[in-house]
Amino acid sequence: MNVTIKDIAREAGVSYQTVSKALRGSGSVNEETVKKIQQIAREKRYVPSIAARAMATSRSQLIAVFLPQIASSFYNKILQGIENQANIQGYSVLIDLFENANIEEKLEAILSYQINGIIIFENHFSLTILRRFTANNIPLLFVNSTDIPEDANHISIDAYHGLKLAIDYLRELGHRHLLLALSDHEAGMKRIEDVKKLPAEYGMTLKAKVYCDHYSSAEVLENFHPSDLPPDVTAIICTSDYIALPIMTRLHEHGMAIPQQVSVIGFDDLEFSAFLHPPLTTIEQPKREFGEKIFHTLSGLM
Repeated sequence: MNVTIKDIAREAGVSYQTVSKALRGSGSVNEETVKKIQQIAREKRYVPSIAARAMATSRSQLIAVFLPQIASSFYNKILQGIENQANIQGYSVLIDLFENANIEEKLEAILSYQINGIIIFENHFSLTILRRFTANNIPLLFVNSTDIPEDANHISIDAYHGLKLAIDYLRELGHRHLLLALSDHEAGMKRIEDVKKLPAEYGMTLKAKVYCDHYSSAEVLENFHPSDLPPDVTAIICTSDYIALPIMTRLHEHGMAIPQQVSVIGFDDLEFSAFLHPPLTTIEQPKREFGEKIFHTLSGLM
């Protein structure tokens, strides 16, 4: 049988309202009473009911994070940052994957939880579905998303600055002809279009080519062929380490030495990049700090 706050209240000799305040860390409950209540809760293995809390306060203290995938250390680090800050402020995090799923069914489930806010990575929702969230007054924050309404709340890594660092670095090494390897969902992003203009200012050339959908290493491995490289290209800039890895694999297979014959630079600084041969030069993203910033931005909307 589940333990309730009324059970704890009876044993502590206080009202259930006092127990609720003590466990939430709110209200004017003296420290000694708070410790006593927390101790009883631990001994009885009390687990708070999100549904009950939502019914009583109209706030579930629950946020939802929608991801296209999770088998990535890039997302893992960001999620650590989100969850760390959420927990500090008394929120729990519900993670949902929307790849190959019935979004309409997930939508109804999310609404039933009385979610306080939603974080959406790389938007794949139709505007019709998105309006369902806004109609229910649920704050939305998009992360690294495209094709979203102009007035939508959005936050993203400054990829322009990161890619400019890569171009500056390669320029200092003497490279003048570059290839930008990217995924299809980045192709139309303004920051990518701005990056394409940079080399001309330095007397360099940059050609861009799409090799995959959403950083699929398998697709890059299938689509990248060293024989297709323009003869003047001496360096490849990848918009993700997941793109750089299969490109390096193909170059090795064709007997091309890195960096002696062609240089490769990634973007993300994922854990595996240090263990490649040679180790991958890559632009570091502050992933955990970015996750913390994401939560604080959403918190300001709730």
